Amino acid sequence: MKRILITVLLTIFCFGIGLTSLIVNDLSNLNKWYQTEVRPTIHKEDHRDIHKMNDRKNENKKEQSKEWQTTAPKAETNSAAPIAPPVAPAPPAHTPSEPAVPTINAPGN
Repeated sequence: MKRILITVLLTIFCFGIGLTSLIVNDLSNLNKWYQTEVRPTIHKEDHRDIHKMNDRKNENKKEQSKEWQTTAPKAETNSAAPIAPPVAPAPPAHTPSEPAVPTINAPGN
């Protein structure tokens, strides 16, 4: 049991020394590396993705416009009266005598 306890304490002590060494010696260099190398690459990828998305939207709009122009009905000079658009059926009327939400009567009422 003593060996396990000594091993755990030494492990924690060595970990603390390693972490302190990292903070004192390497953290500023690591921060500079992140800001100069990693961060611009991340922003560049985001920027590319935004442009790709905008390009796709513009291409879709152009394709839809071309498709509409080729499939649009031609105006006829001898056409009949325009057809009225279909009308959706009206919802069933609610009568004031019926409650909107069914209620549960408590026993004794």
